[in-house]
Amino acid sequence: MHHTVESMDCVLEGRELTGVELASISKHLVDWPDKARGLGLNEGDIDNIKNDYISTKQQKVAMMRRWKEIHGDKATLKELMEIAEKKGWVNFIREVKKELGYQVDEGGMFLGS
Repeated sequence: MHHTVESMDCVLEGRELTGVELASISKHLVDWPDKARGLGLNEGDIDNIKNDYISTKQQKVAMMRRWKEIHGDKATLKELMEIAEKKGWVNFIREVKKELGYQVDEGGMFLGS
C-alpha cells in the first residue's frame, strides 16, 4: 500500500509508533549507538542495550523501544523524522519512508499517487 502526500499528514500527526513500526524502522539504523545518542538516549541506556541483547538487530529494536519509553506520547513518526532531518540522516529518512509504504524519490521527497 502506498500513501499519498495527503495521507502522510494524517499518519505523521501525533500518533505513537507501534511496536511493529519500531521494529521496521530499526532495520535502517546504521551505527545505532550514534543514532541513539541523537535521539536522546544516554550512555547508560546504550550500554544496557549492548549488554542485554546479543544481535545488532535486537539491539536496534531495543534502542527504538527505549526511545519510545523515554518520550512517551511524543514518540511519533513526525518527531522521529524531524529529529532525523535536523541530524542530517538523509538515507535513514528515505529508507524509513519507503519501509512504511510512502512513495518517495531518490532524495526522499514524497511523490503523489
